[in-house]
Amino acid sequence: MSKPLETLVRRAAVTVTAASAIVVTGAVPAMADVPEDWSDPAEVSWLFMLALIVGIPAVLGVIITVLTVLPSMLRGEGLRSETKEPAEWVGGPSEDAPLADQNSGETGGASARW
Repeated sequence: MSKPLETLVRRAAVTVTAASAIVVTGAVPAMADVPEDWSDPAEVSWLFMLALIVGIPAVLGVIITVLTVLPSMLRGEGLRSETKEPAEWVGGPSEDAPLADQNSGETGGASARW
């Protein structure tokens, strides 16, 4: 290897080693005791913790769903849409816009012609 390349590799190795050492020594937990005037809370059971972690989001989901569906249910619309209208194409051509002729020679769109 050439001298500049050896120097670069050596510096990279030293940098990676130093960064790793800093991360490892920084991750060591603090050796401090809990202050004496802090309370000592009671243990929390796994069942209670699971109920908090799963139960609260589930209850919020049910509440949001009910609040979303309730207005249409009160109007008597039900959960299914009974309209016979076709789906709306947002951003599509308007009904009075002329359609392009396929054989007109105009390019563009997804015609794959240049």
